[in-house]
Amino acid sequence: MLECHVEVPATANAGDKIPLKFKLTNSSKQNLMVLKWNTPLEGWFGSSFKVTNDEKWVNYMGAMVKRFRPSESDYAELAPGKSIEQTVNLAEGYDMKTPGNYKLVFKGRLQDVQTIGKGQSLSKDRKLQQLSCKELSITIK
Repeated sequence: MLECHVEVPATANAGDKIPLKFKLTNSSKQNLMVLKWNTPLEGWFGSSFKVTNDEKWVNYMGAMVKRFRPSESDYAELAPGKSIEQTVNLAEGYDMKTPGNYKLVFKGRLQDVQTIGKGQSLSKDRKLQQLSCKELSITIK
């Protein structure tokens, strides 16, 4: 239903910005509404990646927020075959100052994905969806 594509550069210098590109593509034949929470689509407002440096857990440093019910503006609408993407600075969300070999992977869960037709409104019942994104590697010098 949704395809995930994530990119980071192969190398970066400690202390530099590290662009992380996160892209979702609707591979279904239906319109989808995707809640952007806890994904890079909304920026860093929660730990959405597992990041390790030489197999040691890397701390999330970004903002953490508590939420109530999402509003329609918290969703991205994806027509069949369409994509949404966002580039964020990985170094703003995770401590990437120590040189080493880093691995990162999206934790794999979208908090709400709904199929929606013309004239329909969002359901109040959220539908979690697993999302498989490939593991990435980056070397920090």
